[in-house]
Amino acid sequence: MESVSDVVESLGLPHDFKFKTGTNGHSRRLKFMVTGGCGYFGFELGKVLHHLGADVTLLDIQLPPKIKEVLDDHLHFIRLCKSLTEEINVQGTRNVIKACRVNNIQRLIYTSSYNVVLEGKPICAGDESMPYADPNKMVDYYSRSKLAADKLILQANNTMLDDGRELKTCCLRPAGIYGPGERRHIQRIANYIDWGIIIMRIGDAVVDWTHVNNLIQIHLLAVRGLSKTTDYIAVS
Repeated sequence: MESVSDVVESLGLPHDFKFKTGTNGHSRRLKFMVTGGCGYFGFELGKVLHHLGADVTLLDIQLPPKIKEVLDDHLHFIRLCKSLTEEINVQGTRNVIKACRVNNIQRLIYTSSYNVVLEGKPICAGDESMPYADPNKMVDYYSRSKLAADKLILQANNTMLDDGRELKTCCLRPAGIYGPGERRHIQRIANYIDWGIIIMRIGDAVVDWTHVNNLIQIHLLAVRGLSKTTDYIAVS
């Protein structure tokens, strides 16, 4: 198992970075809930949080691979479709916000997508001041669902929890994620090369990618940025 200092150094975090709070000389671990914990990024984030000393719970609508192997002959897994995407990304986000409210969880960090500002045209030096894309110009229903969820998260910022405190939220908008163990994008690109349908040419077409460690780093810094006083965080 990696030490806290090794994890902090590998991610380029401040040297004093840790997830423990203390009062009257007593130390306690911060608690995190990561939705989508069976996905690539959610699982990698969960591992880092654990190595940093946090108490981590991973949630997902999918079963872990080993359980799926055992039950594979008995279960039918539904493929991703428009209605399921809407249910997970939009209604699921509403459910998470509600859960934060009734359980008095003060920090909620949403892993959004740069698709929420993307209309199929190049973006140069874009930042958080960019307006949302026109839903009618977005490339797919997944992007539209992420846009709707992004709006819900930001609208929930500074709203009241059941105990009278405020919920603090933020959205992080990465591009496609890559890194060790990533299977979706890397395998897809490898297949394109194998099938001979990758076109190599000189031009201005550039697509940004986000390394998993950079994305983990910004999530951890977002936790600090939202608040330094509470010890319950939901990461979606």
